[in-house]
Amino acid sequence: MIRRVSIEEIPYHTDSRGWLLKAFPKELVGDRPFGEVYLSGAKPGETKGSHYHERTTEWFCVISGKGTLRLQDIDSGEAMAVEMSREGRRTVEIPPRVAHEILNTGETEMILLALADVPYDPDRPDTVAWGFGDIPAGPDR
Repeated sequence: MIRRVSIEEIPYHTDSRGWLLKAFPKELVGDRPFGEVYLSGAKPGETKGSHYHERTTEWFCVISGKGTLRLQDIDSGEAMAVEMSREGRRTVEIPPRVAHEILNTGETEMILLALADVPYDPDRPDTVAWGFGDIPAGPDR
């Protein structure tokens, strides 16, 4: 486990009409400034991310499909992997200087919903490429 990473189980509610998921409730995000919300899709077997941020905290929630989120703390070297899916109902908080990438481990498109506390600025990008090498991709390590 990486001490600075927070993994929260989040409820979703179902009824005859469908479901509701509050992926980023105030209890998780607190009073942090709002940057942007975005969706990212990944085809089966594909990986997205493979980078870290110097200033930005992000929260990830898989809302369709399934994937393995791999994380590594740039400073401590601690590493872990988290299995994610809509059924798994998890939101993961990724602080600055924690590298992250997510691999679609399912057979359908995976859709990731993300919240960032700093908006992307093309004139001052906050994305540093990171290679994960031999970090295990197993569940919740």
